[in-house]
Amino acid sequence: MYELYILAELIERPRTGYKLRAVLELTLGSYRKISWGVMYPLLNRLADAGYITLSDIDEAGRKKKFATITEAGRKRFYELMEAPVESNAHTEDSYQFKLDAIRFVDSDLKRQILLEYRAWNESLIEQAQSKIAHVANVDEMSAEDKRSAVRMLELKIALNERTIQWINDLKGELGL
Repeated sequence: MYELYILAELIERPRTGYKLRAVLELTLGSYRKISWGVMYPLLNRLADAGYITLSDIDEAGRKKKFATITEAGRKRFYELMEAPVESNAHTEDSYQFKLDAIRFVDSDLKRQILLEYRAWNESLIEQAQSKIAHVANVDEMSAEDKRSAVRMLELKIALNERTIQWINDLKGELGL
């Protein structure tokens, strides 16, 4: 999942592992921390695959890993941007990475990514609406539990509807 993010960041310019980690944590949000035990093995795997080069630099008496994307890494970046996002616990993160990197792809791919993200959000709305209908028929739930469950599902619907509006706004901004 982080492979796309790292390659996109390196398209802009070479970066240290420290900087990649810091920007990734900003992208994911203040409560998500990325350990060095995740970051450096991933950088090493990307280097082993030929997608990046790693060089040690000495900065203020400290050794740092400096990552640079290769042509193979650029190709891999575009493959990942074109690939459909898997539906799992990290789907939203994967779309965030694609949306962050959308500036590096052509209009057709931008449109495709936004349409797929919209369709995914629409499917989440449909699922929540279906669950609301189901909750009404669950005899084992108290009326208070049903109200609480419905409120939470309505919140999910509202968030997904707002995301769809954001997608539409971005499409307009990008002239798609």
